[in-house]
Amino acid sequence: MGLLLGVLLQTPERVIASNSVTVVGELGPAPRGSTVCQAGERLPASTQTIRVSLAAYLGPAVSLSVLDRGVVVARGEHGAEWVGGSLMFKLRPAVGTATAGVSL
Repeated sequence: MGLLLGVLLQTPERVIASNSVTVVGELGPAPRGSTVCQAGERLPASTQTIRVSLAAYLGPAVSLSVLDRGVVVARGEHGAEWVGGSLMFKLRPAVGTATAGVSL
């Protein structure tokens, strides 16, 4: 009962925006130390978490940076040993104002 109560008291996460891109295939393997950039994204004000689709059998630690005109405005990290295709990155600090044209 204590576990159930703890879950019920948490504020649920909400999806406030999406780039509406569906996964149609793999981009390809990413060797250790790879960097991937997705430019031209829009982040609503108060964005605290970004969900990214990645696939791995046993994934490495992954970091994410949000850049606005080349300046890092937020970062997020996900630990190693994840399995599956969707990672959640808690941003620190949260994006304070709506931002268009950012790179992830």
